[in-house]
Order: sequence, then C-alpha cells, then structure tokens
Amino acid sequence: MGAYYTPEAVCRFLAAWGVDRSDAKVLEPSCGDASFLVAAAERMDSLSPENLFDQNESRAELIGVEIDKETADSAANRLNRTVTTEHSILTGDFFDQHPSQIFDAVLGNPPFVRYHGFAGSARTNGLRAALAGGVNLNGLASSWAPFLVHACGFLKPQGKLGMVLPAELLTVHYASPIRTFLLKRFAKLKIILFERLLFEGAQEDVILLLAEGTGGCDHINVVQVSDANDLPPDGHIRVDAKHLESDKWTATLVNPNTWETFRNVAEGNASEPLGDWGEVYLGAVTGCNKFFCLSTAEADAAGLSEEDLIPISPPGSRHLRELVFGEPCWRGLCDDGKRGWLFYPDGELLSRAARAYIKSGEQQKVQDGYKCRHRNPWWRVPTVDVPDLFLTYMAHDRPRLVTNTARAHHLNSLYGIRLHHGRKQLGREVLPLASLNTVTLLGAEFHGRAYGGGMLKLEPRESECIPFPNLRRVQDCRDDLLAKRPQVANAVGRGDLAKAVAVVDSILWNEDYLSASAHGILKDARQMMFDRRIERGRSRD
Repeated sequence: MGAYYTPEAVCRFLAAWGVDRSDAKVLEPSCGDASFLVAAAERMDSLSPENLFDQNESRAELIGVEIDKETADSAANRLNRTVTTEHSILTGDFFDQHPSQIFDAVLGNPPFVRYHGFAGSARTNGLRAALAGGVNLNGLASSWAPFLVHACGFLKPQGKLGMVLPAELLTVHYASPIRTFLLKRFAKLKIILFERLLFEGAQEDVILLLAEGTGGCDHINVVQVSDANDLPPDGHIRVDAKHLESDKWTATLVNPNTWETFRNVAEGNASEPLGDWGEVYLGAVTGCNKFFCLSTAEADAAGLSEEDLIPISPPGSRHLRELVFGEPCWRGLCDDGKRGWLFYPDGELLSRAARAYIKSGEQQKVQDGYKCRHRNPWWRVPTVDVPDLFLTYMAHDRPRLVTNTARAHHLNSLYGIRLHHGRKQLGREVLPLASLNTVTLLGAEFHGRAYGGGMLKLEPRESECIPFPNLRRVQDCRDDLLAKRPQVANAVGRGDLAKAVAVVDSILWNEDYLSASAHGILKDARQMMFDRRIERGRSRD
C-alpha cells in the first residue's frame, strides 16, 4: 500500500509550522497511525487561548482518513487514548472524499506507490480527483501526485499544507503539472531537503513541502538539513535560497550560480538534448526470462538452432562496461553461460526442437504468467527494433551509452536508442565517447533520481532531456575524439571515469565554449550530487 510511517520529529515540525491556533481544524489524509493528528493536538494544547480568533464560534477538530479498516481502528483507539481534542477517523478511500475548504492545515505523508503498482480503480479514482482539482496527470504518475492535488482542495484559502513527498516532485516530467499547480495555487512555497534518507528501508529520496496562502507565487524557498533530528521543533526554519524555476525545480539541488552556469551551457549553441539525437525506448518484456533467455549451452542442450533464436544483450547491464558492444563480446558472454539468446521461433514452421521446448514450457506453466497468458501464441515475445545504442537506466556512477555493433535485441533491463535519420553513422561512431563529459554527467544527475542503494534511475523521457554536445559540435570534434578513443576506452576499462571525462572535456569544452572557472563549477557540482546520492545509499544500507 506504499505506507511508510513518518518519524516523530517530522510530525512535530510540520504540526508546529502548520498549526498556529488552538482551535484549528486539521486533516490528515491516509493517516496510518495518526501521527500527524497526535502532533497537531499537542501543538494546539501548547498554544494559549489568546490564539483563538473567535472562541464562541471556533472549535478544534482533528480528522483522519484511512483506507485500511484495521489501521483506521488502531488510529482511532490511539486518539481516544492520547488526545482530548474532538476527533474522527473516516474509513475509506481518500479520493472518495468530496473536497471542502474548511481546514486550517492539511498534514500528511501520502502513499508512495509507483505507476506500475498504482493501477485499477485506485488509479482511476486518483486521476479523476486530480483532474477535478485542475491537474491533468499522465500515465506515469505515482500515487502521491493525485493525492497531493486532492488534499489541496480541503484547505481554507489561507490554510497551510505540510507534506512528506518524494524528491521526484522537483525533477520528473510527469510532475510538471503539479509544480505549475503549486505555483499558481499558493502564495508561499518552501522545500526542505535532507542530506540523508528519511525512511529506513525505503528506496525513495524524500523532501518536505510547506505551502501556504493563496494567489500564486513566482519562486520557491529552499533549505537543506542533515536529517529529521535537525528540524526545529518550533516549526521555524531559516530559508537559505530562492530559485525562480517554474517548469522544473532541479535548481533547488544546487546554488543559484551553479544552476545558471549549467543552464548557459546546456541551452547554449553547442548543446542539445539527447532526444534531438534519437528516440529512447524500452526493451522487450518476455514474461519469464528464465524460460525465454538462453545461453549457448542451454540452447544446444535443447537442440535449438539459430533459426529458433535471435541474439539479445543478456538480461541486466553489468556486461556493458565498454563503449562498444560487439559480436565478439556477445559471443563470449553466451559461451560463458550468459543468456544471450532469445527463444523466437518461426511461427509458421516450428522446428521439432522448438515444439519440444514449447511443450517443456507448458509443463512448467510458463504460459500462465501474466504477460504470457495475454498474448497469442504465448511463446511469441513481442520484440522491438534493434537499437543503434544501448542506454543503462539504473547506474551507480553514470548512465552508460554503448554502441550496439553486435546488432543484438534488448530486453526491458535496458533502454535502446534509435538514432534519427542523418545522425546514425556519426552517433554510433562517436556519441558514447562524447557522452563522457561533465555537462552530460551533471545533466543526468539533474534529470534522474536517487534510488535504492544510491543508484541513479532515469525514465525514457527524462533520458531524452539530458544535455549532449550537439550535432555540429560532435561533427567538429569527431576526428579529435576518435584519436583519443583508445585512451578514453582504456580509462573506462580501468574504472577511471575522471580521467576519461577529463580527456573528453578538453576536446568538447575548450575555452571557446566553457571557461576554466565555469568548468570547475560544473565539475564540483556533479561530484557533489554524486557524493550526495551515494551517501543516501549508505544511509539506507
């Protein structure tokens, strides 16, 4: 259900910030154990009667909504034991609650369920509620996004919203309508970043969103703390920076000078997004890699010939360490036991071995798997175009761009890139090499997100927004880049990314395009963001 219970220090901080009168009406959607309501009651008890605006008409009230009945009953019992303020826990789907602008504060931690798990009626109800709130979300939206929009509909015009949210609010494309909505809806916005992961065992990097008032604003205020224990219990926190980005809030992750330097280069006359080079797309989904993906030895044991198989990059991406994935490398992996063949027989003329292999799969009930039972025939994997380049979307040090000279198909453990017409030869030849530059690596940190264990994860559309050297710059530098290819490849093979990047930077970003001081700023920013991501991975472990 995407439930992660919030640390008490966060609950107390948001309650102290959001509740400023002893007769406040407070809503906690998806309340879980009602931690925010308990903190709000404690906060109201600490406020003197002088905070009452109208003691004759106002009365404090705590309302929680929880979809799970057992959890709702437990929350109600907790409130009955611990608070004297009038309170109520409603059991049901928060999206079924009709918005009414009666609450002084809405505090909470919405469920974190990614789009592939946020499905069925839950997704339908959530997207409908968001649309009713004026935000049209796309199919990649996770559960928190419509939840946040719906929660805003319960606030008084001058009310306060305090939410624990995934840091992807700041950067991902599907959250762009959310960011626009927040800037139009609220008079003040604050973001609190954490140096260390807030939730033990969770893969999400989270932030705190503090929004108040109404009428719109043109900036957001940002502050960073080390962890929840650094949050002041009185709710007062000093804001360190203002950033004026309305579409993406990536700028919150670095200081304004760094962001301005990056933008000047990324939007300058020598850069363009990866999407201008080609389309990034997902690989094939087999439904059962153990059955459909085979090593050479496994294919031989089943009597399958190359007529029953097509070559694939083996599942995963660990083998893609070099700049080129060629046929010798692919055959070596297959012979070494890696699953570099995909079972893909001719549907019209099945060989005897293919028929026997299909029968063995049916004996294993492979056809009953979700993907297999929804296709006909179940053993025919829907393939996608052979990509010009491979792109890893989960990476430790960097997204790896690799030329696919083996002409192998790919599975959904990788992205493929189909280069645009007129760019294929140059892109295959040089683009993986040119990608090893400071601007592109920093752009990947901005457009990606820190995931479990400190990994960097990118969605296809996010990948297409990463700044790359543009066509003319790569054409101009082609010969120099190819001359340095052995040196760069050697550094990459040794794991010396810094050396490889230094060589490529010296070619692409000379003083005509990037001053030494600006280059230093971007290099330090990329290292800072990398270190921050890895530190989060360590804190999670």
